[in-house]
Amino acid sequence: MKLVYHYANATTVVVSPSAPVIVWSMSNPCTNTNFTNYFQVAFNYTARGTTETLTFGVMNALAHTSIDDVSVRDLITSTELLCNGGFENGTTCSPCWTGYCAVNTTYCHNGNYCIYNGASTMTYMSQIYTTSIGRPILISFWIRWTGSGSGVTTIVTVQP
Repeated sequence: MKLVYHYANATTVVVSPSAPVIVWSMSNPCTNTNFTNYFQVAFNYTARGTTETLTFGVMNALAHTSIDDVSVRDLITSTELLCNGGFENGTTCSPCWTGYCAVNTTYCHNGNYCIYNGASTMTYMSQIYTTSIGRPILISFWIRWTGSGSGVTTIVTVQP
């Protein structure tokens, strides 16, 4: 069985039930000075599983990516489904986030802590959250880049 996923921009994509969906990506943002300040990314998503994994893939070549205030909210109950989406547990991402999760205290959007990733190879950080199939979800986060690199990529996926 395949599911049809409707993106916020009305594009329709057919995916298998267990395949990851790329919900947002950006390549080489450092060539655009508009991305040196934080901006919010937000989109609607329909849950495909009872547990799902939100993953950020980040690669920086001569640059840094800052991510803060990540939220996965059930639009029916207004319940936040993520743990430590603002990275305010201090200098660690545990126990919520797994993978390469570099917490820093500078260049944050809100609060005292955020992600500040300068890895030159693709790194991944993810979190599993619980939901119900068919639930409308709002996924949002704040992001910015610094540097002059042309090998910079950020990919955000959701997978049941």
